[in-house]
Amino acid sequence: MYLKSTKITFIAVLIAMLCASHASATTYYVSDSIGSDSYNGKADSFNGTDGPWKTIQNGDVKSLLQPGDIVLVAAGTYSQPNQYGCVLGYCSGTSSAPITYRAQGRVLIDQSAKPLASMGMLVYVNYVVIDGFEITGCQYGIYMAQYEHDGTVMNCVIHDTHSEDPLAPQT
Repeated sequence: MYLKSTKITFIAVLIAMLCASHASATTYYVSDSIGSDSYNGKADSFNGTDGPWKTIQNGDVKSLLQPGDIVLVAAGTYSQPNQYGCVLGYCSGTSSAPITYRAQGRVLIDQSAKPLASMGMLVYVNYVVIDGFEITGCQYGIYMAQYEHDGTVMNCVIHDTHSEDPLAPQT
């Protein structure tokens, strides 16, 4: 009888730990129009203490994101600082709790003004979901780096890309 109750207690504790790990996931917000990367990202508009980030990659760059977190990106056009686009290189999810970047409405990453060998997003991390983004004007829409694995791209539109090889000899 004691062994049976110990097994049940162990299973109950294990289930509680699993639920707690998923319950601790945080939703962050990004808004190009009203955000600031000095805000904490924990609200979709500034309320005196919490507010959205300005850049999609802010939580990753500052290593704030944990497995299971969701980054909701408000509709708008997000300019990128260089030809590498939105670089995700620090925070990975897990197989059971990926980090999700989800567009809310039309989220456009426009790299038209960047060099030919540009990217909309450059992903170096594992277990991420990229959902609902529109990317234009680059050679590589969403570039998953060589050793990145188990990333998911869904509901994205990539158009008006450059097909020229910038390394090809010019005639």
